[in-house]
Amino acid sequence: MLLSLIIGGLLAAISGIIVGIPALRLRGDYLAITTLAFGEIVKVVVRALKITGGGQPMTGISLTTNYTMSYWILILTIIIIYTLIRSRHGRAILSIREDDIAAEASGVAVTRYKLLAFSLSAFFAGVAGGLYAHYQGVLEPQFFDYNQSINFMVMVVLGGIGSLTGSVISAFFLTLLPEILRGLAVYRTLIYSVVLVLLMLYRPEGLLGQKELSQRLFARLLGRNGLRTSPQSGVGGSSASPQENIPVSGTAERKADSAVSDRLGTATGAPEEALERKWKGRR
Repeated sequence: MLLSLIIGGLLAAISGIIVGIPALRLRGDYLAITTLAFGEIVKVVVRALKITGGGQPMTGISLTTNYTMSYWILILTIIIIYTLIRSRHGRAILSIREDDIAAEASGVAVTRYKLLAFSLSAFFAGVAGGLYAHYQGVLEPQFFDYNQSINFMVMVVLGGIGSLTGSVISAFFLTLLPEILRGLAVYRTLIYSVVLVLLMLYRPEGLLGQKELSQRLFARLLGRNGLRTSPQSGVGGSSASPQENIPVSGTAERKADSAVSDRLGTATGAPEEALERKWKGRR
């Protein structure tokens, strides 16, 4: 099975390169339309081939996908993508995401790095498709339609385009939500759509935006909730009392304060009346 997953991923990566060479010169909506059109072309070709069963479902696939295998492949995928993002090539890809014109002006090979990201994502999509095939045992071309592509895109956008862990949480949530609402029958699709619309309205940047779940983020959230402990002194465990920010004797600020006090007549704690008399004498 592992060999079939690798072969499926490589074939998907080659397909991504073939599509990416002409398509990645496009930008924005035109690139999205081109990739969606390629998905429809693949579906039509699969229906026309005899090796895939034509219009009939493809059967005879062994049911070897289990939870443990899917979990470890997921962990390995996250590690590879996270390592790529933190590398020099990943920083180049992130610069293209922010502004491809500025990245190209800085000497980044925009087309080459777009092709790298496109083919790598196609490889992992091929591996995921192999896992799905060995889990279902039956493949139907109708499953891989336009709506399924939109569902995958919603998972990425809802979790946060710049967040890896956000996309994982979003995929888990969007996969689980229809199953939770399955008992509501007719209203299941309506509630699912309303939840998505509300999340897009109140969290347009996604669940995590460009942040990642980490220990530091949890500590910051706990600190905002007032659970941050006050500093303790080393004697008896009593809390340290706050001190004012008083300039140290001999520093430039302390000398400047002394000079102003001498000039105004308040260096020795003179009362306000003495200060007023001094100003009246000068007038």
